[in-house]
Amino acid sequence: MPNHVHVLFKVGMVPMSEIVGDWKKHTGRLVNKLLGKQGAFWAKNYFDVSKRDDQHKQQTVHYIENNPAKARLVLDPKAWSWSSARFRDKFGRLHLSRRAGL
Repeated sequence: MPNHVHVLFKVGMVPMSEIVGDWKKHTGRLVNKLLGKQGAFWAKNYFDVSKRDDQHKQQTVHYIENNPAKARLVLDPKAWSWSSARFRDKFGRLHLSRRAGL
């Protein structure tokens, strides 16, 4: 999305706050370098939700993958270059072996 990002990941031994903080620091530095800017790139806070079960996880994946189409940035979610939707087959199965170009 142009003004925010959705990320779904499983938290293990490292606290989510540390993962998100490190990710924001690393990507913020890279983006600022590309844009020739300095200072904070990301907002300090973030919004998280714990997934209750596999159904909740699947609903979240569907929401994330369809968000660009809902926002009318693309017609087909698979057309959004930064979405996992483009790696799904006609049955909805995810095939990450097709990651060429990422």
